[in-house]
Amino acid sequence: MDTTIEKLIQESWIPGWHTANGLLVQSCFHPSGSYEDPWYGVVEYAGIPKMIARLARLVPNLSFEVMGAPIHGTADPAGMTRCSLQWMMRGLLPVLKRPIALPGCDFLDIKAGRIVKARTYFDRLGLGMAALRRRP
Repeated sequence: MDTTIEKLIQESWIPGWHTANGLLVQSCFHPSGSYEDPWYGVVEYAGIPKMIARLARLVPNLSFEVMGAPIHGTADPAGMTRCSLQWMMRGLLPVLKRPIALPGCDFLDIKAGRIVKARTYFDRLGLGMAALRRRP
């Protein structure tokens, strides 16, 4: 893996999400970059810290575990590299007092050491079903 990309992911992207540090996650992005997922939709650079803060309020003890090593291709002629990683988010939904284990994946378009576009996918239906599941 390109050491710049490896450093970005290992020292900022993953720890930023794991600790709900919105400024650290934002620092991974180019100022014209954006984040997108099925829950929040498209979030522009300036809104990233606020999005992370909302997630931390929803799941205050969230943690992320990366499943395997990130994978990336070679840079295209314009210098863009796509990187992907699979993860598991765990935490407790305080309002419902229910634990969640949400698998997901990120696809990151990286250019000049910064994320230009981050696309995150996870099972929204599975998250809803976990929240509704009866406790024994």
